[in-house]
Amino acid sequence: MTPEEIKNILDKHRNDSGYRADLREADLHGANLREADLRGTMLDRLNWLAWIGISPSSTAHAYKMTAADGKSPIQSGNKIDYLAAETFVEPCDSDVDLHCGRGINLANLEWCLNNKADGYRLFLMEFDTVDAVCPRGSDGKFRVSKCWRIAECDWNGNIIPAAQGK
Repeated sequence: MTPEEIKNILDKHRNDSGYRADLREADLHGANLREADLRGTMLDRLNWLAWIGISPSSTAHAYKMTAADGKSPIQSGNKIDYLAAETFVEPCDSDVDLHCGRGINLANLEWCLNNKADGYRLFLMEFDTVDAVCPRGSDGKFRVSKCWRIAECDWNGNIIPAAQGK
């Protein structure tokens, strides 16, 4: 299925209340579905955590990108210090239609690489997948209410031995 055919199917789904999009034959790898309204489609039931490459077993690992001081470069207000502890708890917004919600935002390595800036740091985190909220059409970012810092990583995703960390 071509990108144009996918677009036409999604446009018809959005504009015709009796039509349900069927994308079973579509190759959606790399597709940007951020603005797509997928409610009522077979994609409603898709495990978006698995879609972005996080294995939906009981616990999983993902990355947390921080500024040089170990705090989120994006979060405003009371920033979590990811160097101050190993366990982090934060109220989490459960709305899967909200891409930037409250909670501890984690991501796959690709998202981190695409959004890093000079001085940023990367940490490997562990979390319970039942606690994860992955927005529909996620580009690699999701949120949790609790996670554990495993180690700092280099920008290839490899753990930095403690003596070499910042």
